[in-house]
Formats: sequence, C-alpha cells, structure tokens
Amino acid sequence: MRKNKSVIVQWVLSYLIILLIPVVTIFINYYYSTNMIKQEIYDSNKLVLENLADNVDEYIYEQRSFYAFIVTNNLFATLIKSDKKDAWFYDNVSELYEQIEKYDSWRKKVVSLVYMQETDYVIGKGGSDSRSYYSSLNRTWQQQTDYAEWKDFLSEEYQNEFMVNNYWGNDADDVSIVYANSYYWPGTEKTNVFISVSISEIEKLVKSLSLGTKLILCSGDTPLLAVSSEGIEEIPMETSYMEGNDDFWETSEYMVVREESSEAKLAYYLMIPQRDFWEEFQYLRNLFCVSLILTLLVGIFCASVLARKNFRPLSDLHVKITGGEKKGNEFWEIESAYSKLVEEQQVMQKKVQNGEEALKEYYLLSLMKGRSTWLRSSEEDILVSLEDNENIVLIGFLIPNVVKDTGEQDELWAFVLDNMFSDLIKGEIYYRLEDGQYLFYLFKTCDPENFKKSCIERCEYLCILMKEKWGIDVSVAVSGWEDKLDRVRGLYKAVTEALAYKSLIGGGVIDTHEWLKNKSIMNEIIEYIDLHYMESTLNIGSVADGVGRNSKYISKVFKDETGISMLDYIHNLRIRKAQVMMKTGEYSLEEISESVGYVSIMTFRRAFVKVVGVAPGKYKNEQNM
Repeated sequence: MRKNKSVIVQWVLSYLIILLIPVVTIFINYYYSTNMIKQEIYDSNKLVLENLADNVDEYIYEQRSFYAFIVTNNLFATLIKSDKKDAWFYDNVSELYEQIEKYDSWRKKVVSLVYMQETDYVIGKGGSDSRSYYSSLNRTWQQQTDYAEWKDFLSEEYQNEFMVNNYWGNDADDVSIVYANSYYWPGTEKTNVFISVSISEIEKLVKSLSLGTKLILCSGDTPLLAVSSEGIEEIPMETSYMEGNDDFWETSEYMVVREESSEAKLAYYLMIPQRDFWEEFQYLRNLFCVSLILTLLVGIFCASVLARKNFRPLSDLHVKITGGEKKGNEFWEIESAYSKLVEEQQVMQKKVQNGEEALKEYYLLSLMKGRSTWLRSSEEDILVSLEDNENIVLIGFLIPNVVKDTGEQDELWAFVLDNMFSDLIKGEIYYRLEDGQYLFYLFKTCDPENFKKSCIERCEYLCILMKEKWGIDVSVAVSGWEDKLDRVRGLYKAVTEALAYKSLIGGGVIDTHEWLKNKSIMNEIIEYIDLHYMESTLNIGSVADGVGRNSKYISKVFKDETGISMLDYIHNLRIRKAQVMMKTGEYSLEEISESVGYVSIMTFRRAFVKVVGVAPGKYKNEQNM
C-alpha cells in the first residue's frame, strides 16, 4: 500500500507531521490571546468613544436645530426675498435678531451668522452690511484674515458642511466647529447660514482622556480637528484612520476606534497610543517568535532529509518530461506539461464541435432555401433526423435597423434577443440559424399544436418586453408544422413573407398559417375599397357584399391584420386622395369632397382635420402659395 501512494502525498504527510502540529498550536495560542486582548481594548475604548460621541452629538444637534429654527422663520423668508434695504427691511432684521437671541439657553454656546448675498447683509451679533460687520468684528477682536478673504468665506457654496475656523466667535482666540449650508429662494441669490459651536465646549469633554489619546472629528474623509486632554493638537500625519468603515483597527503608532455620528455625516475616531497596551504583551510575542523560528528550523531540516528519499521518483519523471533541459519546481513542470496536453485536446474538441455546428447550419439553410447540398444521405441523417412521432416548427425573428449603415447595433440586439429567447425555451430541442437580419429557430416537437401555442405566447411576451424596455419593434413569425425535414422550405418561405409583411405594419407576432389564410381575403378587401372609395354609400356592409363574406368576419380580419378599423382605412384613403387633388389647385373644396365620397362638406372637414390635423382650407392654401 505504501508504494501506491503519491510521492507528493508522502512528502506532505511527512512535513505536516513534523512541522504543522506545533506551528499551528503556537499560532492558534498567539492568535486567540492577541484577539482576546484586542477585544477587551476595543470594548473599553468603544464605551469611552460612544460616551464622547453622544456628548458631541448634542452640540451638533443644537447646531442643526438652530439652523432649522432660522430657515423656517417667517422673517427669514421675508428678508431673503428683499432686494433693497429700506426701513421695512431693517425692522424685520431687528425683529429676527431678537427672536434668535431669545431662541433658548444654548445661545451662549451656539452662535449663528446669516449672510444674504442678495443684499450683501450680515445678521450675527446685530446686523449690517458685510464691510461694516467685518469692521465691527475687527474692532472687538483682531481678525486673522483680511476683508476679501472673510467675504469669500461668506459667499462660498455650502452643502450641509462642517468646518473648523476662527473667523468669528466669543473672543479673538476662540476656534469653532461651524455648520454651514446654502439656502436658495427662487429668483434670488443664495443665503448662507453658519452655526458655530466653540471648541472649548468639546475640550471639556476630553479632559479625562489618558495622556497621548486623541479624539479626531472627521467630516467624510476630511479630518476637522484633533483634541486631547492637553487641548487642541495638530492632526496626526497618519491618515489610515480614515480608510474603510471598520470599528477597530491599528496603525503603526495608534489603536483606532471609530464611531458614526447619529446627527450628521460625521465620524469620531479615538486614537490610543500603542505603547499604552502592548508593553506587557511583548514577552508573549517574543516567546511566540522564538518558538516558531525553532520549530521551522527543525521542520525544514527533517523535511529536507525526507525529500531526498521521497522526491527521487518525482525527479526521474521530471527529467523524462523536460528532457533534463529545464530546472525548476517539478510540480510546476509536470502541471505545465499536463495543462498543455489538456488545452490541445480542448482546442481540437472545440474545432470539431464548431465544424459540426457550421455543417449543420449550412445544411439546414440549404434545405430551407431549396439549394442543392453536397452532403450524402447518411451524413444528413447524422446531422438532423426526425423520429416517427416528431414534427418541425420554424420560428423567425426580424430585427429592424436601429442604426442605419452599420450592423454593430443590429448584432447587439440580435445577441440580446437570442439570450432572452433561449431562456424562454429552455428544455426544448432546436437548431439556431442566422441569415442576415433574420434569426431562425427550428424546433423538433412531438406535440406541435400545443407547442405552437406556447411559442406564440412566449414570443408575444418577448416582443412586449423588447418594446417597453428598449423601444425595439421585433417582428416574429411562427410557422405551422411538418413531419418531413425536406418540407422545411415551405415553412421558410411562409415565415420570411410573413416577417416582411409584419415589419411594414409594425412589430409583433404573426401566425403564418392564419396569415396565409387571411392574406387573400385582405387583398380582396383592399382592392374593392380602392375601386369604390369615391362612392358615398361605401361602408363595411357594402364591402362585405362586394367580396361575398360576412361583415363581422372581414372587419375582424382587417383589424387584426392592419391594426386599424376598416372605416378608418376608408377615411385615410379618401383624405389622401383629397390631398392629391388639393395640390393641383384646380378644384374647390366642395368638388374635392364629392369626388372622394363625402356627402357633405362638413363631414369632409371633420374627417380631414382628424386625419391631417389642420382644416382643409388652410391646408389647400399652404399647398398653393
């Protein structure tokens, strides 16, 4: 039994016995110990961060509430629609300022500023135009920016954005988190609303954090500020804390815990220095590394000894395959040689299969078009054969030219149509054939009548889907059935003629058997109408008498075949004849009306407007200008 085992299996088993068990044991021990400690660290810091996030979210909530209070205020709506600053305007400003001041107890922590670009007016601690307001701020606290930069800040486009700046505040050194949004009123310039919260309020929340721990506030992928127990700090150079949406991960210097804000598109990151947690764990890590290295050294030595014995047959096989010229991994060389052999076999099988399919398609198209074929009868039986109880049904598709002078678009829709129809007819036996714009499916079935009904339903569903989804009018013809393959030519002729007819009157499904039966009736009806359209007594009954058939029957046939009623067809024909007479300019409207079969000029006018869309007199004048 030992001799029957693969050399590869013997080597793998030998190596695993020596190396795998201790390595896996040490690794699992280290892995679970590390994860357990990390989980404890995560749980404790997650709790701290959630508490901090909840407190900061209260300020964010107040900002957004303050913003909502301002923009829903009736005075605000009135002011932003004003295009001039008069006494009425200043009264409204004063009243709005008083309402903002009385908003609630948070007004000492949350500061608002409204800039109306339409009137270049600022409502903050009081109200004035932007130049005066800036000067007032500059007198109170020395601003770090000039007026032009401050004005650009007021005029920019904002979309629910958060930022950090010190453009205004409770004192000169006060830095704030500002919520900014641009408000639009139809027909006016935008109005920007700024709601700020002093950073000092957030600094109070992080006083209890351990030394070196930072709270990072980010808006999207943009860090806004970093706060620690020592106050505001520079944002760390490492940006990996912004990557992904994990709740806990590590960087080279920090362990990071992440929490989403419940009030806005903000995220909080608590960055804890690695040294605070891993100093006591270094001993276990070092022990793991030493044990793993020793295990690997012993395992490699033992494996090398076993390889000399176990790989000798493999080496001989490698020499036979490569001829001793190539040097490298024996497994790769054997796999490469085997893969090449399999690929060559698959290529040959594919060529044979494609050849059979091409031969079969050529043979069937030759039969359908009545061409002679060089295939012998024995080969014909191999290609396509029918059992005693089998019949053939032919279905043809005609895809209209979606883009003229190119076949690429048609090929695309043919591909889509083929895939969709193939899904609808899964389980059926058929042959697929392409002939220019035509796509044919030749089916073999033992129950042709029910199969034909089922195919018509599926094709109707497919036509509706193509029309609704892509606006493509697909014409489909479903033939009758034959029990002899050499009679497929008749099915092909009926399908192609029906497709040509169907494409003229619009896409859809046509049953060639019913169509051929109705075709002669339609010819009689249209011929009779063309000869008698000028008779005022022409109607469905007179047409039925003229062709010798029942009026209800010919009315239904005409509607099914053309999509319009027979009376509409008669009116359309008469109006077309009338238009031709109008272009000559030789006849009056009364003469034209009588010539095309209308009893009164009023009836003629109504019919003309319905068909053409304009009155006959106007149309005649336009044609003879």
